Amino acid sequence: MLWVLGIVFPIFAIVALGYIYGHRKQPVMDVVNQVNMDVFIPALIFNILGNKGFDLAAYGPLATAAVVVILVSGVLAYPLAKLFKYEWRTFVPPMMFTNYGNSGYDVQHYAIDLTVDV
Repeated sequence: MLWVLGIVFPIFAIVALGYIYGHRKQPVMDVVNQVNMDVFIPALIFNILGNKGFDLAAYGPLATAAVVVILVSGVLAYPLAKLFKYEWRTFVPPMMFTNYGNSGYDVQHYAIDLTVDV
């Protein structure tokens, strides 16, 4: 149980501190968010891609699978949008391009080890 707490507690503690700070101070985050999106995220991506080798042929099957998943999602979502009378331009793109960007991150890798040796 301490192992799980050591992984999850830092995340919840940071979220709680951010919530308390945001609730009390009401910070304006427009400029910070814009700088983050325009400067820091591209710099992070550039740094990650620049420090690792990249063999384009090795990622061919993965890229093909990604394209197939996106297209099949769109082909399945379009008739559903028509069936339920949703605007297809609003319904289909979110079904095709979901946000799975963070699902590959290992929470344990970033967690602080709070376990105590007895």
